[in-house]
Amino acid sequence: MKKTAITLASGLAASLLLASCSTPPGLPKTLPDTRASLPDTWNAPEVKGGAFSARSDWWNEFSDPTLSSLIETGLSRSHNVRAALARLEEARAYAEETGAALYPNISLGADASNGRTESATSGAYQKSKIHRVQGEAAWEIDFWGKNRKAREAALASADSSLWAVRAVELSLAGNIARQYFGWVAARQSLAISENTLASLAKTLSITEAKYRLGTATEVDVNTARSDVETQRTAVSSWKLAAEQHLHALALLTAQPELKLPDSPYGLPEVPAIRPGIPSTLLQNRPDVREAEAMLRSAHASVAVAYAAFFPSISLTGSAGTQSRALSDLFTHSIWSVGLSLDLPIFDFGRRSARFSQAKAAETAALESYRMAAEQAYSDVRDSLSAATYYSEEARSRTVARSTAEKAAAQASTLYEAGKGGFLSLLTAQRSANAAALSEISTRLNGLNNAVALNLALGAGPGNR
Repeated sequence: MKKTAITLASGLAASLLLASCSTPPGLPKTLPDTRASLPDTWNAPEVKGGAFSARSDWWNEFSDPTLSSLIETGLSRSHNVRAALARLEEARAYAEETGAALYPNISLGADASNGRTESATSGAYQKSKIHRVQGEAAWEIDFWGKNRKAREAALASADSSLWAVRAVELSLAGNIARQYFGWVAARQSLAISENTLASLAKTLSITEAKYRLGTATEVDVNTARSDVETQRTAVSSWKLAAEQHLHALALLTAQPELKLPDSPYGLPEVPAIRPGIPSTLLQNRPDVREAEAMLRSAHASVAVAYAAFFPSISLTGSAGTQSRALSDLFTHSIWSVGLSLDLPIFDFGRRSARFSQAKAAETAALESYRMAAEQAYSDVRDSLSAATYYSEEARSRTVARSTAEKAAAQASTLYEAGKGGFLSLLTAQRSANAAALSEISTRLNGLNNAVALNLALGAGPGNR
């Protein structure tokens, strides 16, 4: 017992001596320079309008109850969101497991046995019983911070999983908005195409009547009929487009049997926007925050790899009681203590290679972080530029559609009265149809760009 106590005391003295040493030289303590070269102002046209804030429920700014309901349903039922949340729970559980290395590992065991022994002299049988209860503890002394840094790396990785969830939610909301706007635009385009088909069918009927009277040619009739059949294919195409958008919405919202009534609102107006500054963007974008968390995890992993060059010390101990009875002869306690030292000497470059891997991974994570920041800035600039030009284009498209509709109405009146030419009428009808569809397409582009700007600024469920 004295020898054991002396050994333990010597081990503890050695441990304290090592603990008194300074942190191993060169052990990374702070993150590398994470600055990204971003201008202080946006190099893009300024969007005029109301102030824009990266609100979490940006979809409500479109004032469309159906859109808001679809996004809220999707966020609560999406399989991708639920899978991302499960991965987050997995990462958090792993962080808890890694952090457990900072504390002693304590276990308790018990066993019992019964036996019978025959006496060599008397031939009588004796019963024996052995009962044992014993607790054990093991603890690695974290002198160099290896376990602390491993826990830090795991926590940062879990943090990155959290932002990955936010990214999935933000992307989902954006996809639902785009598919919904596409569905509304397809339904409106279908209505325009059906109206144009009715107008062309009326023109065909008038042309056939004129042909019978000898005031129109067979070429006019065939041309009119060709336009009617061509327009029928356009109607079918818009029906298909609307159904495909609806199917996509059903998948995104996890509602396989989703049905939507025609929107009484049509395509909404693009909300007035004026974005913030790059620093705001960096605080909101889930992909930037995820890249930052991955960088912190990689940095902590470098420290773990570096600490592997230095000794690790573990303490173990056990204590308990044991009862061995031949008719309950005696009972006594049992215990043991120990200390182990793992001192790396020759590993043929294994630890050096692991350290180099960790440093390379940290460098890659740093560059990914900088790229995410610069990508965020670029995305916002693109959306700002597009917002200005789509707004200007939408005004021109509206004027063009109104003018084309007036021209088509005038041409139809003149043709029915026998004062206008057939080709002039067809040209006017085609122009009116194209102008109306172009107006919807431009408005759709503006709405999708508004969605893109919200995503670029990181506005979404992640800010709730």
